[in-house]
Amino acid sequence: MGNYIAESLNTLNEANKMPYPSFPEAMGILGMYTGTVSTGSFTGTGAALDVTLAFNPVAVMIINPTNAQALIQTKSMTAKASFKIAAAIAMATEGITLGVNKFSVSTDDTNGNGNTIHYIAIGQG
Repeated sequence: MGNYIAESLNTLNEANKMPYPSFPEAMGILGMYTGTVSTGSFTGTGAALDVTLAFNPVAVMIINPTNAQALIQTKSMTAKASFKIAAAIAMATEGITLGVNKFSVSTDDTNGNGNTIHYIAIGQG
């Protein structure tokens, strides 16, 4: 999973000339983070589903390597209006909602039925 995240960030940097951090920089930032971080996987359903956590998330990223898409949601964003990384970068209208000890994934095609979806959830320190 780490290689996919690294490739995604590096591709975004090169294609869009945007100031996204490199993968080592992003991991360095996480290494200094004192909150809770959880990683895992679930099977996509194509329908809305909840992923239970042991903490309240402030940011979540899900990655579907099957269709090469990712969604990012932070606490300050409107529910389901997730940042989507795919062939084109856009805002999803049916993305992720952060909740109490969970996050919910809506019907966006990143939640592909039968696909293995990887996630990184970050809680406040």
